[in-house]
Amino acid sequence: MKSLDIKSFLAVPFVINKILYGFIAFDSNNTFGILSKKYLSLYNLLTEVVTNLYSRYLNESELIKITDTNRSLIQAVEQSANSVVITDVRGNIEYVNPKFVERTGYSYAEVIGQNSRILKSGHTPSSEYEILWKTISLGKSWKGQFKNIDKHNNIFWEQATISPIINETGIITQFLAIKEDITEKLLQENQRSLSNKMESIGQLAAGIAHEINTPMQYVGDNANFLADSYSSMTKVFFDFNAFLEDGNNYTNDEIRDFYQDKKEEMDLDFIFEEVPEALEQTKIGIEHVTKIVKAMKDFAHPGAKEKAYFDLNKGLQNTVAISKNEWKYVAEIDLNLDESLTEILCLQNELNQVFLNMIVNSAHAIEEKNKKNNANELGKITIETKRKDQIAFVKFSDTGSGIKKKDIDRIFDPFFTTKEVGKGTGQGLAIVHDIIVNKHNGKIFVESEEGIGTSFNIELPLNEVKEQI
Repeated sequence: MKSLDIKSFLAVPFVINKILYGFIAFDSNNTFGILSKKYLSLYNLLTEVVTNLYSRYLNESELIKITDTNRSLIQAVEQSANSVVITDVRGNIEYVNPKFVERTGYSYAEVIGQNSRILKSGHTPSSEYEILWKTISLGKSWKGQFKNIDKHNNIFWEQATISPIINETGIITQFLAIKEDITEKLLQENQRSLSNKMESIGQLAAGIAHEINTPMQYVGDNANFLADSYSSMTKVFFDFNAFLEDGNNYTNDEIRDFYQDKKEEMDLDFIFEEVPEALEQTKIGIEHVTKIVKAMKDFAHPGAKEKAYFDLNKGLQNTVAISKNEWKYVAEIDLNLDESLTEILCLQNELNQVFLNMIVNSAHAIEEKNKKNNANELGKITIETKRKDQIAFVKFSDTGSGIKKKDIDRIFDPFFTTKEVGKGTGQGLAIVHDIIVNKHNGKIFVESEEGIGTSFNIELPLNEVKEQI
């Protein structure tokens, strides 16, 4: 200051909206001149001018920034790969982006002012819409799937997230829907699931043929025996009838002797003793085959495309029956099923696939353990069900080889497998995870100890409710 010959100095802070932005400095070469009263009003005026100019600069900069941000947001929405819809609180459409127009076939002008129900196909239950409206009306976001219909009556699937738009006073003014077209994705998933199921059925075919062939062999043998027995019995009858009607008056002793001779000749005592047993064996064989065929029919049934109520315990019993040839040589199966478990709202076909994958995986794990230990012992597969509140629990446990700790976090990854080459594609558990978590809003956990065994714990909601955020 000395070098500049400044003898007095005054710094006045300038504040905008209670925020300190800096100081305005005044200096003088007079010792007390700057502090003179006659200059104070001038200082105040200058400070006010500078503050106003800087405030205007900030406002204009902020306005430019907001304008640029809004422009970017508008471009993002307009160019989004997902449909974006804004409605009023009654569901009347106020805005749609170009993707919505492209997907539905409706023009912008055709949908503005229309209610969003114009896309309803009638395939989504009204209860789901009730949950949706209840959720978003409470100021929460809703996430779920719609099976909609476009302008040309084509069905398409959308994964939607609907959120309320709330103003500064806390009032819901509008609703924002962001929707992804998942039609192709679902078709690919269904194709993948079908391929996996057909692969599983192909693997089971030989085993099922064996399971059916054994009882059918003794059914066939018994049928031949019964046919021979019938022939022998009818011969005795016709011979005896001819003997009585040949015109001779035979004594009772002669008639008795003739009958005894024929009875011994045709071995009727053996026939009378064996026929009931043959009939019983045939009945058991037919029942066994019928059970296998029915189980296979239930398992392979395409099932409803929409969720329907399904008996989990029955599904497990059927899957155990048709997969018997996969596990009976390496394990015993212990079914511990909770009889109080009610039917569950689900995709029957998909859950049957889960059950089959779990059982076959357990059998393979036990077989692998025996191979490593050079053993030939029967392992154990335990299947349990129980209900707690509105959740159905299904647990698959085995005494197989277990899973290495380093592999636990990867077992649900597509194409990852711990099986030997040719034994697995790495698709099974990935599909299981997709079915349980994505298609049923359930959970699946795994616990495993290498060399001891593995348990898979599945949780399924009895009556699925769409996820609320």
